[in-house]
Amino acid sequence: MTEVFGFWIALGATFMAGWLIPRIGMMSSLLIGTVAGSASYLALAFPAAHGGDGGKAFGPSR
Repeated sequence: MTEVFGFWIALGATFMAGWLIPRIGMMSSLLIGTVAGSASYLALAFPAAHGGDGGKAFGPSR
């Protein structure tokens, strides 16, 4: 199932890049993609660093 999901994400990103590059240029679109990719890794790293406690790190402390 994840292979199919990854295929559609890659296909959508290809079409989005084809639409974006003529409008804002190659370097700007590469910068946006780099920032978005880094943000997605950081969004996954945060729960991984705070995991293993049953979600208590996100709730009120008692």
